Amino acid sequence: MTAPVAMTPPQELFRELAEMGNLVFGMLAGPQVTVRRWPAYYMVYLELDQLCLELSRATAALSRGFITPDGSADPVRIESANASLARIDGQMRRMVGLLARIERHALVDHGSPALKVVVAHHLSPQSAWFAAFQERYRAGRISSEGRVLERSVLFLDPVPRHGGSGIDALTVTGDQKFDLVSAQSRLVLGRTSRNVQEKLNHVYAALGAFLVANCPSVQELLHPRMT
Repeated sequence: MTAPVAMTPPQELFRELAEMGNLVFGMLAGPQVTVRRWPAYYMVYLELDQLCLELSRATAALSRGFITPDGSADPVRIESANASLARIDGQMRRMVGLLARIERHALVDHGSPALKVVVAHHLSPQSAWFAAFQERYRAGRISSEGRVLERSVLFLDPVPRHGGSGIDALTVTGDQKFDLVSAQSRLVLGRTSRNVQEKLNHVYAALGAFLVANCPSVQELLHPRMT
């Protein structure tokens, strides 16, 4: 008899999105930030806006569930939720790509030496984390039966270890599976997702406030020059 597949604790849902929000804040809106090219900054701001919007849609879908009163799966709700999760996947990939470009071309100076180590560990051209993220990350997919959310994630490493090599030096979680049938599980999944959304909303607001306070003119967005 096959042993049941262990489910991931619902409190782990979308943890990597919150961690990415923390990194975005440190790189683009922290106390020592100097922006040298505003369009790159603004592109991250827009991507974060779309991520917050899509996460709210996914939250509503996961909280409701995908099983009808007669016990069958609702294919329309499943398809809609999977489309939303696919968009989150793309938004996260674009976000990481934008941050890597910003770091590679020194478009923003985030000042903090400790943060520079974290950023280089994840976003430099030689970063094993960056390569693994592009290859492995999947925001999630609902099973055709509507009973399980399957994901493949990489968490950020807040204190990069030196001397390691390759992917073994990373804090990595591979496959995750979340129960979508239990009402209690859906309750916690919805609450967790909303908490992550709230954290990302705070980062989004901070980026917007920094943009308004520090961007010298609309011209710097339309016809930028390196400063």
